[in-house]
Amino acid sequence: MSNIDFSRLVTAQDTAAQIAAAHATSVKAECKRRILAQFPFEAQHNIAQAVNIYTAALVQGGTQVEAEALSGLCQEDMALFAAGRRWIAAMQATCRARIAEMQDSAAWPTFPEGLAELVSRS
Repeated sequence: MSNIDFSRLVTAQDTAAQIAAAHATSVKAECKRRILAQFPFEAQHNIAQAVNIYTAALVQGGTQVEAEALSGLCQEDMALFAAGRRWIAAMQATCRARIAEMQDSAAWPTFPEGLAELVSRS
């Protein structure tokens, strides 16, 4: 009779899965931290609401000047917000690549120039 409890046996596959899960958690947390440090959720939400107001004004037949007055955004701001959304998508793609490849050497995408000023106004 053996005193070995095989139910507590940890295989190499179990260890690899634990390492992969820990790596994924770490990379996701770093990605989230980087995104929110430069483009906080509140700013994303506020700008998205202004974009909705801008768009609604135009859809309802308003002029460009009226849309800008109602939303507080200009066309350049709209382009910057779109660049910010693309940056977030690129950050998420980099995050997924880092997780899949089990590495941390891939460079994070650069924050769009000019977006910090828009974020500061939101």
